[in-house]
Amino acid sequence: MDRADVVVIGGGIVGTSAAAFLAEAGKTVVLVEREGLASAASGANSGVVQHPFDPVLAALYHSTIELYRELSLKSTSFRLADRPAGMLFVAQREDAARDEAQRVAAEFPRLRSQVLDPAPLHELEPSLAPGLWACRVDIGYPVWPGASTYAYASLAEERGVTIRMGRAATLVREGEAVTGVAVDGRRIAADKVLVAAGPWSPEVIDPNGTWRPIRPLWGSVVEIELANA
Repeated sequence: MDRADVVVIGGGIVGTSAAAFLAEAGKTVVLVEREGLASAASGANSGVVQHPFDPVLAALYHSTIELYRELSLKSTSFRLADRPAGMLFVAQREDAARDEAQRVAAEFPRLRSQVLDPAPLHELEPSLAPGLWACRVDIGYPVWPGASTYAYASLAEERGVTIRMGRAATLVREGEAVTGVAVDGRRIAADKVLVAAGPWSPEVIDPNGTWRPIRPLWGSVVEIELANA
């Protein structure tokens, strides 16, 4: 395409979902990804949609769950569990577990919390030491890393989005205005350009390197299977 209403730079969860929603709204969209879909944090995250313990961010969590429920109905490859897996706040004393449950209920009344004494806790998590108490909070939906990104990308394509992978995009400017992108020396004019390249967004927006509010860092997620003893 030589022209689109919107060009999206970045094939992570933000870029693919934005492309799908924009196309649903009737916009012509081109998505450009320099490596592959979900090639960074969207495909190497901890694999869980977790409720943040920051009241400002809590609304984003509930909106995400609603959107993922809708995605489950539209996609044949993505499913969100009916109930969260749950998170345990483990303590050595009963009063500490109950204090945590009261704190959660006071700050986040929409969350269901439950105090577990040593017997049901050991049944739930046999690997824990005996005699412990816990507050179980009904949060944490397991989501395979990259699954939602691929599902939104498929949905975007179904709605007419053109996805170009393995291509780097640079912004085309006319004065202070961004009028499109250049991909492999070919210009794609656009009314709007959405940069959704995660920590690499600053280098797309400002190749000179003077604007760097965020920087890419590499991390690892390790899964450990505990012994039932």
